[in-house]
Amino acid sequence: MMEKLLIICVFVGIIHMIETLAYSVRLAGLKTRKLVVALSLFNIIVIVSRTANMVQAPLTGKLGDAVQSKEDLPVLLHQLQTILLAASIGTIAGALLIPSFVSIFSRMISHLEVAGSVPKMMKNITSIHTLEKAKKHVKRPRWIMLSQLRIGGVPKRLLLLNLMATTIYTVGCSFHSLCFYARAYSF
Repeated sequence: MMEKLLIICVFVGIIHMIETLAYSVRLAGLKTRKLVVALSLFNIIVIVSRTANMVQAPLTGKLGDAVQSKEDLPVLLHQLQTILLAASIGTIAGALLIPSFVSIFSRMISHLEVAGSVPKMMKNITSIHTLEKAKKHVKRPRWIMLSQLRIGGVPKRLLLLNLMATTIYTVGCSFHSLCFYARAYSF
């Protein structure tokens, strides 16, 4: 059971990290002024997230299906809390990687534009020489970056509201699952 929970947590962490890093593709598109090419790259990255979601969703559903009585509900609650922790860790990791990935995705956008197709781009950027050059694009996040969050006239308040809505949605889905199983075994 712990192996299944660990697999779910890894996939949930990857999903949330990719969803967070998707913002860096958009920022790279604004930075390079090639938003359409960036959105093409974004769609490819989202496919990875959706694939991970297809794997973890049935596994998460099986956790709830394993509940046989009221006594199993605390175990389910602990598992859901662990999954939420993995989602939080994935989001934080993605946020810390945004500066690096804006730089990396800016280069990928340029490579995609030159190559003309994703398979050609992947062939070009997966050489050892190109991967060694990618090290110079790794950047540490800095506090000053938070003060520059106003991109394209989007106020910080809107970004914080988006963060709150995503948080409520994520926790709400898990809470809804727990309530469903609690009602099912309340008789």
